[in-house]
Amino acid sequence: MRIRFLLSVLFFLPFAVVSTSCTSTNSDDTGTDTDTDTDTDTDTDTDTDTDTDTDTDTDTDTDTDTDTDTDTDTDTDTDTDTDTDTDTDTDTDRDLLCASSGDFDFQLSGTGLEDLEGHKVWASAVQPGDDPHTATVTVLLESSIQSGAFSLDCPESLVEQMYYPSAVVVVDADDSGTCTSDDLMVVWQYYGWLESVVESFDSAAVLGTVGDTITWGDRGFCEYYVPDALLD
Repeated sequence: MRIRFLLSVLFFLPFAVVSTSCTSTNSDDTGTDTDTDTDTDTDTDTDTDTDTDTDTDTDTDTDTDTDTDTDTDTDTDTDTDTDTDTDTDTDTDRDLLCASSGDFDFQLSGTGLEDLEGHKVWASAVQPGDDPHTATVTVLLESSIQSGAFSLDCPESLVEQMYYPSAVVVVDADDSGTCTSDDLMVVWQYYGWLESVVESFDSAAVLGTVGDTITWGDRGFCEYYVPDALLD
């Protein structure tokens, strides 16, 4: 049995060898099929995307709006309301010498003086202590003639006495500011006074010129009644 098997093997072995070396050249089919399609795919599209759009948006929007709003409104308030106060009350009254330490009032007034409008006027009282020759001014008042009139008074400035007291009105006719010989005057001479002195007149006709009038102690009229020293 074993020999038969070996023979059988040996018998078929050449055929087996031949069978394995057969390349099947098939002379009719020359298509060796040398397909060289290596398909290396040389597609060099590396897709480097050279789009360099770096977005250089130069719109810096620096806002050059130069509206500095300097507000040139020069409204300086030109309100020309000067309110000059047209009140014509000149209030020129001055109490040059008026001591309210007595018993009697002193009041002098005048009207009808339109021709002397605006001139200064003085009212004076001389009350001697014991001798009219050495007497000095007791009351001296100053004003101006307004609307043809004036009124001056000094309350409780006189005392009872019997040494020839006197009172005067002087109008500064030459507008010198002091009593001069060119001024106008009227005089009230008393033996004494026992009550308030209240005198008035209603016309410029009662006024005389001072001129060279001399009074007590041979003193000039202006020196005695309206001395310059009291007008400062």
